[in-house]
Amino acid sequence: MGDAATPAAFDIEAQRAQIQRAQEETNKFVAEQHKLIADAAKLAAEQLKMSAEAARRRSRRSGRRPGKRLRSQAGAKSSNPPEEIARSEMWAEAG
Repeated sequence: MGDAATPAAFDIEAQRAQIQRAQEETNKFVAEQHKLIADAAKLAAEQLKMSAEAARRRSRRSGRRPGKRLRSQAGAKSSNPPEEIARSEMWAEAG
């Protein structure tokens, strides 16, 4: 009868070890997932920052407020041929 208790004790210890290994693997997986989520958040913030900087550069270059569209961008037809537009932009930049 004493021999019957010994295999059960080994069985319980084996199960405990298996559960502990599974918990460690789960913890590793969760830690990796948290790291990836943090990296994704950093990349999203960096992308947003770069988009804002690009929009600021575009608005400075055109000399107008962000969000305000030019008539030519809004789909209105321009009566000036492209050469006249280029000349007027060149004079505006020089002045």
